[in-house]
This record gives sequence, structure tokens and C-alpha cells, in this order.
Amino acid sequence: MILTRLQCPHCGEPFEPVDDRRVFVCDGCRQSFSPSPSVEGAVPSTELVALERAVVRPQRPLPAEGKIVLLPVWFVPIRWDALNVTVGAWPTEVRLPALGLARTQLLIKFASHLTRARGAWETLPTSRLTHAPAELAMEDAFAVSELVVFASVEGWPRDEQADRVEVPLGPPRLLDLPCQLDGLRLTDLVFGRSQHFEAGDSLRDQREEMALSLNEIMS
Repeated sequence: MILTRLQCPHCGEPFEPVDDRRVFVCDGCRQSFSPSPSVEGAVPSTELVALERAVVRPQRPLPAEGKIVLLPVWFVPIRWDALNVTVGAWPTEVRLPALGLARTQLLIKFASHLTRARGAWETLPTSRLTHAPAELAMEDAFAVSELVVFASVEGWPRDEQADRVEVPLGPPRLLDLPCQLDGLRLTDLVFGRSQHFEAGDSLRDQREEMALSLNEIMS
């Protein structure tokens, strides 16, 4: 997909055309936009759809070493109640990184790692932080999420069910996961999962902004 004449529908700030980018962040108003899924080829600015974004609140202290970055992640709820199954300790949502993983198998592995992590989360009510662009569109996140569920839940579905089971998924939501980036090691500060990550150069260090955002909540 080649993007042309791309500008922010909200403030008119131009976007730099990047072929593999699926979510744009405006440098002027800091809002996020994605090309309409119905448009192929050149995308005029009127076909950019606004996306709601939020930053997940860290559940761990900010580490002293490395960079503090935001990793865009699609959170996709799993509606187990539609299947009438007892979920027990099964995950209730898929967490799918939207940046830095071009190979599907690596993407599924990283997403399964995040998806299996237990723990509640909440978003920051206010934030000084800057959202990152993303390479994975909402439609792709929805399509890949079923594969992540199969990789994350042991013993389900049974072999005789695999060809006819469909995982009921809710609407994806794009959130930004705070992480420590130390060299090529990315550790999220919400669930505590660590992963080799080679696309860290595209994420800016936001240690100061994160510390100020957390201080504002505590004051």
C-alpha cells in the first residue's frame, strides 16, 4: 500500500508516507489515525479513521537502567461465554504487539507470551506520553488473534474440533504498554514479561514523561 496526500484530518499536519505503517500519530495534535479498511492503494487524508489510544499504567517501579518506551499492543477480548465452556485459568484477552515483528511465527510467539501473563491492568487517566505508530492494522490483529488463542490455551480445542471451532473475539483496542528497553531485551512493566526485541530504535525514550505522569496521579 502506497500512501499519498496524507495529512491529519484533525489539525492538517502532514504525515510522512511510510509503506509499512498502518497507524499514524500526528506530531501536531498527538491523535492516532488508521487508513480505512475499505481503501486500497493510495489513501487520501479523508479516509483516515481516528483511533482511541491510552497508555497502560505501570504496575512495577521504573527501573534505573535502560530506556522507558511505549510498545503499541492490540488488546482483543475473548468471549468464552459464547462457547459455553469453563475457562478456568485461560486468558480472557489476546495481547498482540503491533510493532517490530514482521514474521508471523515470531509475532504469535511474542503475543502468546504476553497473553498468558496473569494480572489486572488499568490505563493512565492522564498522560504526557507520546503514542507510537504501529505496523499492524486492526483487521490483521483480529485475524491473527485466533491463532494466538490456539497457541496460548493448552488442550483446547481437541483435535477433532480444531477444523470447526471459531474463537469469539471482541473489538480490538490499541493500547500502549510501558516497557524497559535494555539493549535488545524488552521487559514490560505491567505483566513482567521479557522478550528479545530488535526494533527498539523506533521507540523513543520517555522516562521523564512517564515519571511526570505517575507523579501527577500521586499528587
